[in-house]
Amino acid sequence: MENDLKETSPGVLLFKEFVRNPLALTGAISVFVMTFVVIFAPLITEYEPTDQIVWQHSKPPGYSYPNVTIKNHFKLDQKAKSSIPVMESSFLDIENAVKDEFQIRIVVKTNGKISKIKRGNKFIKSFNTNDYPNVYVLMKNNENGKKLNDITFKVKKPIDKGILKTGERVLLLNIIEKQSIQNYKIKLNDGVVTEIMKGDEKLENLILDGPTINRISNHAGEIKNYHLLGTDELGRDLLARILYGGRISLMVGIIATVVSIIIGVIYGAVSGYLGGKTDQLMMASVDILYAMPFMFLVIILMVSFGTNIFLLFIALGCVQWLTMARIVRGQILSLKEMEFVEAAKMSGSSTLQIIFKHLIPHTIGPIIVYTSLTVPAVILEESFLAFIGLQVQFDGRTLDSWGTLISKGIESLGDNGERSWFLIYPSIAMAVTLFGLNALGDGLRDVLDPKLKKRAN
Repeated sequence: MENDLKETSPGVLLFKEFVRNPLALTGAISVFVMTFVVIFAPLITEYEPTDQIVWQHSKPPGYSYPNVTIKNHFKLDQKAKSSIPVMESSFLDIENAVKDEFQIRIVVKTNGKISKIKRGNKFIKSFNTNDYPNVYVLMKNNENGKKLNDITFKVKKPIDKGILKTGERVLLLNIIEKQSIQNYKIKLNDGVVTEIMKGDEKLENLILDGPTINRISNHAGEIKNYHLLGTDELGRDLLARILYGGRISLMVGIIATVVSIIIGVIYGAVSGYLGGKTDQLMMASVDILYAMPFMFLVIILMVSFGTNIFLLFIALGCVQWLTMARIVRGQILSLKEMEFVEAAKMSGSSTLQIIFKHLIPHTIGPIIVYTSLTVPAVILEESFLAFIGLQVQFDGRTLDSWGTLISKGIESLGDNGERSWFLIYPSIAMAVTLFGLNALGDGLRDVLDPKLKKRAN
């Protein structure tokens, strides 16, 4: 008998109905997964969102490189100066590339003819790519781009079509005259260098630049960093930035929603219970506020007083409370004439006790539904603010939310979308979360407020 009662209890019935809704269940799972990964980000990625490897620049998803520092110093009988995994090794096998290279700067007039060719500090009249084995277009991030062959550049002559993009007037070339590979073997004891070998030659001191190291290994294998979703223009891990950015977006969404719920529930409950002219005046105020361009006011507020995260909580929360006030007022109007309210009055309960102890708890269903639908709306509003340059700040530091990452992703796409991962992955993370929250809200609405479901159908 007890088991039958448990199986038919309201909570169990509501849960079963919710589970039978595939869209709502998918939304709940999506929200749970995204919330879990952003909260436990340190367990998923070893990188901090602010860790910069500037000399690596932007790299595509799946990229790996030797885990070293910009300068790696090994000196006999002294502590090695490099990355932690390198210093903790007892043996190192290093492959280092030495390049002899120089740059050429070519300036083109608006008519398409070359006005200047400069090598270092000297001006030259012409340059032929066939004179050197490796001539590359130097990109904005200082990486080698397209390799050029069979092209001659001459002052006062037109530049070949297709080399410069429309509107560009300067072409930078990187010329690698020769490249040699050097191998080193180093032994360490508790981080102290005990031996440095270059072939059969013993060295006392060795300094290697991080960008020139092709490979570094110890007894366990290669020592390298791996970036599942690639890196941005400052060499920061994109996965870490997305996960930690999700913390900011969800925190803003949840806290601002809580602010709006507190204001809206109290305001709507008081208005609905008191009724009469008080109700008319309070709802007229809501109608007036509805007519105001709230996002414009939020922008003015943040431009005037700064984009501090606490100010953002209050500003966005004050935008969203109006609808909640109307919803709660409607519920209270239908509840205040019921018998349990009359019983509370007869027992001597005060107005505040009736509102907060008896009426508001009976509106919890619509409140939960609207809360789940408000969070994604607030996340979108914060993303819009970040997109137009009003990023969240705390203690003088800019906190990169999903909106900020998407904005920066658009800026860093490149002329042909060659760095599309900057935009795609933050957008996917945000889209999955918003879909999950909206689907969860719809499912909760169907379960907790069937009247709304019938109206929707």
